[in-house]
Amino acid sequence: MTHFRQILAVENDLLPDRRSTLFSMPSDLDPHEVERVRIEIRRYFVGNIGVGEVISTGHDATVTEPNGATLVVPRAGRVNSVTTGGNVCSARPGQALFFSPNRRQTRVETAGAPHFVGIPLVIPRSELAETAARFGLHPRRQRGLDGLALTVSGTTSAEAGALIALACDLHDHVSSGAPRLMQAAAHRSWNRLLSEKMIELLCSVGAIDLPSAGDGRAGNRHVRKAIAFMREHFAEIVTMADVAEACGVGVRTLETSFREIWTQTPHQMLTEIRLEAARRQLVAADPSMSVTDIALQSGFSHLGRFSVAYRARFDEMPSQTLRRARI
Repeated sequence: MTHFRQILAVENDLLPDRRSTLFSMPSDLDPHEVERVRIEIRRYFVGNIGVGEVISTGHDATVTEPNGATLVVPRAGRVNSVTTGGNVCSARPGQALFFSPNRRQTRVETAGAPHFVGIPLVIPRSELAETAARFGLHPRRQRGLDGLALTVSGTTSAEAGALIALACDLHDHVSSGAPRLMQAAAHRSWNRLLSEKMIELLCSVGAIDLPSAGDGRAGNRHVRKAIAFMREHFAEIVTMADVAEACGVGVRTLETSFREIWTQTPHQMLTEIRLEAARRQLVAADPSMSVTDIALQSGFSHLGRFSVAYRARFDEMPSQTLRRARI
């Protein structure tokens, strides 16, 4: 099941407990001096992943997370961090901070907003290591997963944008108590999806060097070429034969390669890519666009099936996403 625990909730000028356990080890908190101090910190668990929520009028914190990689996504305000290695990085809405297991000093500021609102995700390092290995990165070459502290932007990196949107979606689902997240299968799906997106991001920024499509096992090459083709041509693909032909293999070989390397079938991967594209368009839709227009542009030819798949993936109908985006 999805576990929830409220760690700290304060909305006055007193802070009775200046330690929170949002991460593996308690963090020391020092609120900024404002008329009405407010610090709310919550943590949820979806399988192995910790999903946090931080609402604050501003505070400083000493954070120690020795067991997992952390992604911090500000939704309002700004966060600045200095690691023990001397790395300095900051993020505002539309950006995110990524940290390998480390110790850091963090300052949270409202930056003109009523409150700072942030989403920290903690993914066990073992989960990332297993995913990197599935991508073809030998354990001995995984040192790039250590000692990282960097800022990524959703406006300049498609991989960062996808991961930031995914983190926000997961937070919205768990904080609203989405029934689907009570299922173990959903936990496994989110764990795999987030860790895969995080590895893709680290590869895109050069933090790790995954084998290229021309390296390693044949199955690995086929999968990487297929995913690259799907991301570029998702709206035009008619059948898996189109993807297989682009990779220079037969459909059966492509399906076998996905079973060996990936957590999804080729069709499931294409559907996921199309759903992500539709989600992005719905959130930023032009007033003249309809759900049908966006479904067709994303590669879905059957509106009913699109709506069913979209609801299963995002726990809401595409029309609800579009309606909320226009408020």
